[in-house]
Amino acid sequence: MYIGKRLLRDEDDRYLRGLGEYTDDMHFADLAYVAFTRSPHAHARITNINTADATNMEGVLAVLDAETWVSYDLGLELPAAVPVDYDDG
Repeated sequence: MYIGKRLLRDEDDRYLRGLGEYTDDMHFADLAYVAFTRSPHAHARITNINTADATNMEGVLAVLDAETWVSYDLGLELPAAVPVDYDDG
């Protein structure tokens, strides 16, 4: 594994020279943002989620809880936008 080993990172040089490109620097037509809310309590059993306020906010396209996610058959994982070359993600 990588613990205690020096990893050479390809991106460091361009970031140190101020040539890095961050996702916030990219602009696309019809771009939308996503936000995830998690319980602040480890191993908490969430029994109810009220999404009404979030759903009614201006500019909100969708509010998905686990039940809605499953009803859309979206799978159990979110795919990475960019392939990750490391086994540990």
